Amino acid sequence: MKSRSKLVFVIGILIGVLLILLTISQLSSALEPRLLWKKEIASFIWDVAFAEESGDVIFVHGEKNQITLLDKNGKIIWQWGPELEKVSLQVDISKNGNIFVYNTSKKIIHGSRIIHYCNRNGKDIWTLVDRPEIPYLSPDGKYLFLSLGQGWKGKSSFLDSNGKTLWKYAAYPIDGVLFSPDGNYLAAQHYLFDAFGNVCNKKIFYGFFTSLSDNGEFIGVRREEEKEGIYDKEGNLIFQGRNTISGDGKIVMRCNPNKIEVFRFPEKLKLKEYPIKRWEPDLYDYEYFSKISYDGRYIAVFGERIDKESSSNLFVVDINEDKIWEELIPEFSENDQVNILLTNNGQYLLVVHLKETTQSRQSKFYYYQIY
Repeated sequence: MKSRSKLVFVIGILIGVLLILLTISQLSSALEPRLLWKKEIASFIWDVAFAEESGDVIFVHGEKNQITLLDKNGKIIWQWGPELEKVSLQVDISKNGNIFVYNTSKKIIHGSRIIHYCNRNGKDIWTLVDRPEIPYLSPDGKYLFLSLGQGWKGKSSFLDSNGKTLWKYAAYPIDGVLFSPDGNYLAAQHYLFDAFGNVCNKKIFYGFFTSLSDNGEFIGVRREEEKEGIYDKEGNLIFQGRNTISGDGKIVMRCNPNKIEVFRFPEKLKLKEYPIKRWEPDLYDYEYFSKISYDGRYIAVFGERIDKESSSNLFVVDINEDKIWEELIPEFSENDQVNILLTNNGQYLLVVHLKETTQSRQSKFYYYQIY
C-alpha cells in the first residue's frame, strides 16, 4: 500500500509539473507585440531577404553597391561595400542565417558577374565567375538555384552546397522562384521541380507562385480570379480564391474584399474569419502585404478594419487565441512599396517600407517581437 501511495504521489507531482510547464508555454506565446527596433536607411533597398528561423535580415542598398547583414537585434553582423565600381543585384539567406548568397558585377550593364556562396561572417565558401544568373538559396542552404535573368539565353542551373551542378533546365528567363520550406521542391515559372530535376506537375502552372508547402504538396498561385487559388503538385486547382497556404500545408488564409478567412486544409473547413480588408494596390504584388507563419497560427497583414473605426494599418492575428493586435505606422499608405516578413514560428515580424519620390529614395525597417 505504501509503494502504491508513493506512486500516486509521484504521478501527482509529474502532472502538476506538466500543467505548470503548459501554462508557462501558453503565456510565453501570448500575443503581445512590441517594436524591438526601427532603422532608417538613407537610400533605396533594392533587394531584401529574411532568415525565417534566426530572424536575420540581409539587404542590398545604396546605388546597388552595398550589402548589410543584421541580426534580430538590429546589430550589423557583416557589411560589403560601398564599392565604387561593383554592384550587387541579388541576395538570399538560409533560414538559420548561417549561409547567404549574393552576386556582384564590375559594371552596371553587361558586367562580368560573380556569384558568392558565403558563411555568416561573409567569407566566400566558393564563388562562380562569369555567371549571369540570379541566385536563389533553399531555406536549409543545401541547394542553390541560378535563374536566368531577362536578356540572357541558356539554361538555369540547380547546384548543391559545394557548387556542383546537379541539373539544368532550358527555359526562357525565370523569375518568381520559390523553394518549399523543407528545401526539397522548387517552384519556378510554370513548373514544380523536385531536388533531382523532375517536373512534378502534369498541368502547366500559369500565373505567379505566392506560397508553397512542405514536400511541394500545395501551391498558392496568383492569376485571373476564376483560376486563382491553391493547386496540388500535379497542377490541379483544388481550392479557388485569393489563398495563401501555410508552410506545413495545414492552414489556408483567404483574403476576401472585406474579411480574412482561415481554413483547415486539406479538409477546407472554415475555422475563423476576421473583419480586416487587406490592402491590394494595383501597382504591386498583393502577397507582400500579408504573411502567414509556418504553422498557420499567426497572420500579419496591412489593411484596414471594416467592423469599427480604426486608424491602424498593421494587424497581427493569433488564430489559436482568436485575438487581433493592431498598430498604426503613420507614414504608410496603400500605394507605398511594403513587404511583410515573418519567422516560421511567428515570433518575429519585419516590415520593410520603401519610399521613392522625385527628390529622394529612402527605406525603413520596423522589427517587432510578436510574443
